[in-house]
Amino acid sequence: MQMTGIDHILREKDKKVCHNVESMVDLRYLQEHRFNVYTQLLLSGKLYDDLNETEAEARRILEMTIPVTARAASITEKLKANDPMKWVGMMNAIKDQVEEIIWNELICA
Repeated sequence: MQMTGIDHILREKDKKVCHNVESMVDLRYLQEHRFNVYTQLLLSGKLYDDLNETEAEARRILEMTIPVTARAASITEKLKANDPMKWVGMMNAIKDQVEEIIWNELICA
């Protein structure tokens, strides 16, 4: 069976796919909601580079924003030592909020 151009592109790009949850979510979002962008990136050979770049930017924003937000909410090491469950809950809430912002501002933008 002879491969068509698109089959070749898909098989070559499968080798470069990011194997993390965030990139797979980004890929699914593009496929389902921005199919023209997905197709254009795929055919230009830039899809997985774009996913990697978006993932790196999201991770950078997450790592930068969580500590700043925690300080603003007075979540300290003292709280962590005195009430670890409360600290974990508050940190998880902050992480969820930051991830939601990243999703809306970076992924869906």
